[in-house]
Amino acid sequence: MPKQNLFNNITTLDVMCASIEVYKSQGFIKSGHGYTDNKDPENPIKIDDNKTMIMSLLKSKELGIVKFPTETVEEANNLINSINGKLMLKKMTTSKAQLIMLISIMLLKQKWINLLSCLSLLWRE
Repeated sequence: MPKQNLFNNITTLDVMCASIEVYKSQGFIKSGHGYTDNKDPENPIKIDDNKTMIMSLLKSKELGIVKFPTETVEEANNLINSINGKLMLKKMTTSKAQLIMLISIMLLKQKWINLLSCLSLLWRE
């Protein structure tokens, strides 16, 4: 049986917003390294790792319980645009480098062809 998708209506923007909100609220807590804060023994506070918190926020978002603030949406859009821009630049740079290498090889081949044709002319004389 195929695996069901838990988040049918969640976009990249939603994931980025959830990540920003979690990071703002608790910083970075590595997956599996959540803990219980026992500063007040009568009221211990359970601190989940970031992955668990993001999943919880996304479930709440899908149920319509959570709406991300405008500032967070803007910050997430800026991050997504920055990442997309870097990826596009990398693609263009790689393509440019490949093109230069191809042109260099063609020029070298042309030089060899010219050299060989000159040598053949000299050889005939």
